[in-house]
Amino acid sequence: MSTKKTKTEDKTLDQQTEQTPVTAAETAPKTRDLDNLPEDKVVRTPLPSKTLRDMRAQFIRCLNAKYIHTDNDGDYAIEESRDGKTLYLLFQWTRTAYDWVSNFDFLAKPYKDMELPWRCHRGFLRVWKSIKPFVKDAVANPKYTKIYTVGFSHGAAIATLAHEYVWFNRPDLRSEENPEGITGYGFGCPRCYFGSILPWKKMPQELAERWVRFYPIRNLTDLVTHVPPRIFGFRHVAPVVQLGRTDKWQIIDYAPNLPPRVAMHYAPNYLLSLDDGIKEAQELEAYQKEVERANKLAAKKAASKKAVSGSGSKEEK
Repeated sequence: MSTKKTKTEDKTLDQQTEQTPVTAAETAPKTRDLDNLPEDKVVRTPLPSKTLRDMRAQFIRCLNAKYIHTDNDGDYAIEESRDGKTLYLLFQWTRTAYDWVSNFDFLAKPYKDMELPWRCHRGFLRVWKSIKPFVKDAVANPKYTKIYTVGFSHGAAIATLAHEYVWFNRPDLRSEENPEGITGYGFGCPRCYFGSILPWKKMPQELAERWVRFYPIRNLTDLVTHVPPRIFGFRHVAPVVQLGRTDKWQIIDYAPNLPPRVAMHYAPNYLLSLDDGIKEAQELEAYQKEVERANKLAAKKAASKKAVSGSGSKEEK
């Protein structure tokens, strides 16, 4: 996982190093049924450009936040929007040796804070419980009509748990009046839900609904998003958003010898793929609008022609 904070201004992408392709065999898309085989269920971009722009904005916010340190090496930040109505809960990536201890402490442990207990990654749960007392008052504050939970790498797993906490404690943010009051983004997110080593066993629906608006995000074949291994029973809590194209990623200048699947985890490559995704989505949306306009025009011409034809028949009679 990422251990060094990168510059996140747009100029980072303007100063890219030479892009190096990954082998097709390594990144070829699966053609099998992702719902019924031991792989992650994947949502491939393009998502709506509005959603992708929001993802990018929150990723930049996460990278630039001023984090507060707690026990068990928990690192969090609390921010709010200018109008004071939106709360941002942000969680930092792997930063210390103890973070690595938590990352690899993936024995499943029951999480009993909710009415329906479930089992999750023990190390991530320990870190989240050290942060929770410091964010619970902000979460409970009724002035916030929208709450984001956002994290990168190690922090993405913590954001997963924080998202469920917000979902459980702020039912008003998932009501009919405000169905999009909770949104979560986990960039380079590890798996943290322990389900079963049986590939066909799915998360209970009453659990899955807690993460309906949480997006685990994977850039290309980012290695971190594939751990802990599914063979050990771990799963992502929601379908994974797949970013990037196999022919476009950059070497990390301060670590040029990283294997591709590790380099793809670093922030500059996530930003690169987000920008490409936004451009692709905007082009698709423009095309769809043009098709819709053409169809409306064709329908109008057909209706006009039919009206003229009908009028001519009456005159003949």
